[in-house]
Parts: sequence; C-alpha cells; structure tokens
Amino acid sequence: MVVIEDISLQSHSSSIITLSLLNGYVRRILDEMGIRFVMVPPTSLKKFAVGNGGAKKDVMIDSWIRLDPRLKDVKVKIDDLCDAGFLSVY
Repeated sequence: MVVIEDISLQSHSSSIITLSLLNGYVRRILDEMGIRFVMVPPTSLKKFAVGNGGAKKDVMIDSWIRLDPRLKDVKVKIDDLCDAGFLSVY
C-alpha cells in the first residue's frame, strides 16, 4: 500500500500543473503494477498529525521532531520528511 499526499487545492503557483501531471503519472503506474494506493488531502494529513487541518508547516515539523528527535539535526528540507513521516503512519 502506498500513501500519497494529494495536491493542495490552495496552491497557486505555476508548479501546480507539473505536480498534477506527476501525481497522475505515479498513480497510473501504481495502478498498472497492481499496487494499492490511497490519496490523503493535505488538510486531512494536518488534522491527523496535529489536530488542525489548517496547521502551518512549522507546527507539523515541531510535532514530528517530538516523535523523532533525530530529525532536529537533519540538514535537508525537513518539511518533506515531516510529511512523509506522518503519511507513513496515517
């Protein structure tokens, strides 16, 4: 089972088109391979993670670091790791 964060309907950047195309491609490949997947809306993920569907990214990050303190020292874009971490336990 693969859990994918759905595209935010609140996005207004030009990258939304690229993300939508990539999202559709990944879902098609998973379907063709017979791999089950579920799409999780960003607001549902935030509600699950911190109890607030409109939570800001820094609140999500702080919550995930409390669950996995090793991330405090990570030197990469931690917000994507945070989303992936919460999706893995969703």
